[in-house]
Amino acid sequence: MEIGLAEASDKKLILLLEDEILIGMVLADLVESRGYAVAGPVLTCAAAIELVESLPIDAAILDVMVGDEHCGVVIDQLKARGIPWALSTAVDDDLLPLHYRSKWVLPKPTVPTDVISVLAEMTLSRSAS
Repeated sequence: MEIGLAEASDKKLILLLEDEILIGMVLADLVESRGYAVAGPVLTCAAAIELVESLPIDAAILDVMVGDEHCGVVIDQLKARGIPWALSTAVDDDLLPLHYRSKWVLPKPTVPTDVISVLAEMTLSRSAS
């Protein structure tokens, strides 16, 4: 899948990591419809790390399990840069290692109003830092 990057200008840039193509496309449309720019959706942790290292990401929504890979390596990169992230998961948050947990969790199936609320909170927290 080609990496999408909406023209950013003054829009907050949101990284999307989701290995289910249809879910990623719907999520990207929702995020863009609320005035955010989107980096992705990307299908692998390696692709997400490339974007984190090369773009001014403001926040991220990460699928916890991408194929058979845990998104922890991406979380490590985000944490090192002070970038907030939300976990999109069908896995119980209590089963995740403490250092990978987020105060923002979007249970699957995600509810659009929850996604928008979480994005607003994450981008505000990033602006306040």
